[in-house]
Amino acid sequence: MINDGKRIISYLSWKQVTGFLGLLDCFWGSSAHSFVDHLNLSLRFLLTPNRYSWVDDTTLVVCTIPSSRGAPPRKPLTPAGPKIQANEEKLIIQNRTYQDLLKDSYDCDLFDYYATSQLVLVSLDGTTQLIGSPALYTDVDPSPDGKFLLVSSIHRPYSFIVPKGRFPKTVEVWNCDGNLVKRVCDLPLAEDIPIAFDSARKGRRSINWRSDKPASLYW
Repeated sequence: MINDGKRIISYLSWKQVTGFLGLLDCFWGSSAHSFVDHLNLSLRFLLTPNRYSWVDDTTLVVCTIPSSRGAPPRKPLTPAGPKIQANEEKLIIQNRTYQDLLKDSYDCDLFDYYATSQLVLVSLDGTTQLIGSPALYTDVDPSPDGKFLLVSSIHRPYSFIVPKGRFPKTVEVWNCDGNLVKRVCDLPLAEDIPIAFDSARKGRRSINWRSDKPASLYW
């Protein structure tokens, strides 16, 4: 990925679910390996979002592994309880058969553990600034004028019958200090999308910045 000044190329190298962000100066031909350590690449492989983006010619916003993450949760020796699925509202919902879904509360805890990221603003001089709190960020997209961030994240309650792309999703606009400017939407869990062709999730979707405006959205 190249910055707007067409001079600095950023690239990723990774091992398992952690990564390193390197920068290549096209003018001088120099490279700074491991410019940012401990990128969280878990959701890169689950949802293929951008794990970093250029805010301007000298600043990137990066999804990193939180410093407070600690050890992964241990699997309980005994189940927390029986697996219960209820349809008290007697809804008739058609769902496809999916593979590799979350199966129990332990899977949910593991998903939280590996997919939670901390957003960090990183300048070319190496200075960093934490923004926001750790969460399951799926995408961070700076506005064309570089003053705002369009931040997407997923949150509980999760589902055992549909994949992560249908989990509850929040889309917000932040300023570059991590303060909330506008909540665009908070979509609930989507277990009821019909399997018919062209069916779509209820609510706002495909939210993006307009490239011809400083900071305007469309969906």
